[in-house]
Amino acid sequence: MNLNTTIENKSADAARELRMAAHNGVRSLSDSGHMLREQARHAADVVREQAAAAQARTSRYVAEAPVKSVLVAAAVGALITGLAMFLGSRRRR
Repeated sequence: MNLNTTIENKSADAARELRMAAHNGVRSLSDSGHMLREQARHAADVVREQAAAAQARTSRYVAEAPVKSVLVAAAVGALITGLAMFLGSRRRR
């Protein structure tokens, strides 16, 4: 075996190893992407379920105590309005 053949063999081996490493890296990234997508879907499902439960609780509370619900909503609205006016007046100074 001469020097050129040895160099060609080593070069071919290195190229093969590089292709395998690149293939494994791409597969790993793809698997990670799939896993992240599934986690995001699951998180969105959980948030959707929690929002639906909160909406049901709120609707039930409003049906059980409509006057109290209106008073609480008015108080919260007044608080937010007051806070917005206060912060707006501070910015003009």
